[in-house]
Amino acid sequence: MNDKTRSAIIKAFQNFDKWETYGTVFSLMTQRKARLSDIQEIAWEYIGIDPEVIAMRRRDVLTMHGGLEAHRKIIKGWE
Repeated sequence: MNDKTRSAIIKAFQNFDKWETYGTVFSLMTQRKARLSDIQEIAWEYIGIDPEVIAMRRRDVLTMHGGLEAHRKIIKGWE
């Protein structure tokens, strides 16, 4: 993960808005710019969200969008 991506994740958690934050950080993950463990570490460090909650939200996002491949297609449309 590069510094720009790390900063974007930190900013998303500092300005926490549940689904906007998760949308931002998980789109970076889907683009392979960050790993789940990176996101979990930052969420815990900056606002105290348990790593298991982050993993659960990732599953929620993928389920809402029809799986990882469907989420990748959505993300490509946002770029």
